[in-house]
Amino acid sequence: MTCYCKTPLVYSEGRAAWSQACTVLRGLLAVAVMLLTALDEVVTALLGMPALTPRLRYWSRVIADEYRIGAAGAVDADVIDDTNDSEGGR
Repeated sequence: MTCYCKTPLVYSEGRAAWSQACTVLRGLLAVAVMLLTALDEVVTALLGMPALTPRLRYWSRVIADEYRIGAAGAVDADVIDDTNDSEGGR
Protein backbone atom coordinates (compact mmCIF):
# COMPACT_ATOMS: atom_id res chain seq x y z
CA MET A 1 0.00 0.00 0.00
CA THR A 2 1.32 3.48 -0.88
CA CYS A 3 0.65 6.59 1.19
CA TYR A 4 0.51 9.97 -0.45
CA CYS A 5 0.54 13.33 1.28
CA LYS A 6 -2.88 14.89 0.76
CA THR A 7 -1.64 18.45 1.01
CA PRO A 8 1.41 19.08 -1.11
CA LEU A 9 4.14 21.28 0.33
CA VAL A 10 3.88 24.76 -1.12
CA TYR A 11 7.20 26.33 -1.98
CA SER A 12 6.98 30.03 -2.53
CA GLU A 13 9.89 31.22 -4.64
CA GLY A 14 9.03 34.86 -3.94
CA ARG A 15 9.19 34.35 -0.20
CA ALA A 16 12.51 32.50 -0.38
CA ALA A 17 14.01 35.16 -2.63
CA TRP A 18 12.82 37.91 -0.28
CA SER A 19 14.36 36.10 2.70
CA GLN A 20 17.68 35.80 0.90
CA ALA A 21 17.53 39.44 -0.19
CA CYS A 22 16.93 40.54 3.41
CA THR A 23 19.92 38.53 4.57
CA VAL A 24 22.13 40.05 1.87
CA LEU A 25 20.89 43.57 2.68
CA ARG A 26 21.61 43.07 6.39
CA GLY A 27 25.13 41.97 5.52
CA LEU A 28 25.67 44.96 3.24
CA LEU A 29 24.34 47.29 5.93
CA ALA A 30 26.75 45.78 8.48
CA VAL A 31 29.68 46.31 6.11
CA ALA A 32 28.57 49.90 5.40
CA VAL A 33 28.33 50.66 9.14
CA MET A 34 31.78 49.18 9.68
CA LEU A 35 33.27 51.30 6.89
CA LEU A 36 31.56 54.46 8.12
CA THR A 37 32.77 53.83 11.66
CA ALA A 38 36.34 53.38 10.40
CA LEU A 39 36.05 56.56 8.32
CA ASP A 40 34.72 58.43 11.36
CA GLU A 41 37.66 57.23 13.45
CA VAL A 42 40.21 58.31 10.83
CA VAL A 43 38.69 61.72 10.10
CA THR A 44 38.16 62.63 13.74
CA ALA A 45 41.69 61.47 14.60
CA LEU A 46 43.12 63.69 11.87
CA LEU A 47 41.04 66.63 13.10
CA GLY A 48 41.93 65.95 16.72
CA MET A 49 38.38 65.71 17.99
CA PRO A 50 36.45 62.89 19.68
CA ALA A 51 34.69 60.36 17.50
CA LEU A 52 31.07 60.98 16.55
CA THR A 53 30.02 57.34 16.52
CA PRO A 54 29.50 56.88 20.29
CA ARG A 55 27.42 60.06 20.48
CA LEU A 56 25.34 59.04 17.48
CA ARG A 57 24.70 55.63 19.02
CA TYR A 58 23.68 57.21 22.32
CA TRP A 59 21.25 59.66 20.72
CA SER A 60 19.80 57.01 18.41
CA ARG A 61 19.05 54.87 21.49
CA VAL A 62 17.46 57.83 23.28
CA ILE A 63 15.28 58.63 20.26
CA ALA A 64 14.34 54.96 19.81
CA ASP A 65 13.38 54.69 23.50
CA GLU A 66 11.22 57.81 23.28
CA TYR A 67 9.56 56.47 20.13
CA ARG A 68 8.79 53.14 21.80
CA ILE A 69 7.39 54.90 24.87
CA GLY A 70 5.18 57.06 22.67
CA ALA A 71 4.06 54.14 20.52
CA ALA A 72 3.08 52.15 23.60
CA GLY A 73 1.08 55.09 24.95
CA ALA A 74 3.03 55.20 28.22
CA VAL A 75 2.84 58.31 30.35
CA ASP A 76 5.85 59.79 32.09
CA ALA A 77 5.71 59.27 35.82
CA ASP A 78 5.38 62.34 38.01
CA VAL A 79 7.30 62.16 41.27
CA ILE A 80 5.80 64.26 44.02
CA ASP A 81 7.76 64.85 47.21
CA ASP A 82 5.40 65.18 50.14
CA THR A 83 6.93 67.66 52.58
CA ASN A 84 4.04 67.24 55.03
CA ASP A 85 4.75 63.57 55.62
CA SER A 86 3.35 62.61 59.01
CA GLU A 87 5.05 59.18 59.07
CA GLY A 88 8.56 60.53 59.46
CA GLY A 89 9.75 60.49 55.83
CA ARG A 90 9.19 56.87 55.18
